[in-house]
Amino acid sequence: MNLLDIERYTEYELEAFCRQPNRVIAAFQPIHFQQAGYPSRVTQEGELWRYGDVMQEGRFASNLRILGGLSEEEFSSIKDWSQRIFEFSGLSGRNVLTRSLISRRAVNHLCGRGGSILEIGPGCGYLAALLINDGYQYLGVEVTQAFYLYQNRFWHKAYGTLLSELVGAEDRIEFVNGNSMLHIPWWKWVDTTYALPKIDLVVCNHTLCEMDRAARLFTFGRISALFKKQGYGFVVVEGFGSSLTSTQAQAIDDLALVGLELIHTGNVHDDGVNIFSPQGCFKKTKKLSIRHLVPRNYSQSKKLIGRFLLGKLNWTQYQQISAGFKYIPSISVTQTEVVRYFESRYSAEQLDPLDVNFMRAVLTS
Repeated sequence: MNLLDIERYTEYELEAFCRQPNRVIAAFQPIHFQQAGYPSRVTQEGELWRYGDVMQEGRFASNLRILGGLSEEEFSSIKDWSQRIFEFSGLSGRNVLTRSLISRRAVNHLCGRGGSILEIGPGCGYLAALLINDGYQYLGVEVTQAFYLYQNRFWHKAYGTLLSELVGAEDRIEFVNGNSMLHIPWWKWVDTTYALPKIDLVVCNHTLCEMDRAARLFTFGRISALFKKQGYGFVVVEGFGSSLTSTQAQAIDDLALVGLELIHTGNVHDDGVNIFSPQGCFKKTKKLSIRHLVPRNYSQSKKLIGRFLLGKLNWTQYQQISAGFKYIPSISVTQTEVVRYFESRYSAEQLDPLDVNFMRAVLTS
């Protein structure tokens, strides 16, 4: 059964608690949300609406500036998905949708259309929707109960039988019977008896620094081992997340510790898209133009300039990336046109979560 209710999720998570040691249970909890006091669990279905356009609140305008406008295809896509999100949650989804386009551009640039994508911490789940429409197979791992349930309902409504929900299922982590989406709870992710399928690229947006360190080392250790076995693979990080739990330098060092090297850092063209790849899998060839130096290993006081490693990409892709990762498509829809579309179609309450209105009231009181 793909549609998951709160009781069923709770039942299987409690069973996992009986099987897993304390350290594993502690590592695979939303520790950043817990420390910040952000609600991470729900007890009633009526609470799920709160997760319809969150973690990017108030960033719609800045997202559009980063994107520099949209292509006709991108504009058509977000109009379609914003309507679906509105019908599902009562919100336009414009903040998370436009932010998701940044990662989507990077994924399409590195992988073309097609391949297998794993997302660590899908949040509202809207990047997954965009990628499925682009022809990718998709895997999502989420440790936050509220987001997991929201993702399940949204993906089930959007894709039906294409979704394979692995809570309570005995299925392996693999694509079978025509499905193209795998939803993986944390207790299956930590069970290494479940082998991973081929994964071309991993997305981890605004999450890397918010993970427990043991969870980060375990998760990216699995990914690094898979990439080395395959001989290729990329990790795309569009934003490291809050530094309340750990710093960017600590997160970068941890990925280096498990064999994933930072090969590109965010610059003026992508505003924070960082790319990691397995150490030694590709021949190092040319330095990228980047905005700043990034520490490679603080303990040795070394600094790393982001580099592109020539390997599985074709010559055209290599030229584009070595010129500064300029993957912006042909822009035909201006930022103003996008703003006018949303403001003409949705009310103020539908454009932004109530969190934004609350913060505005706090700041003006």
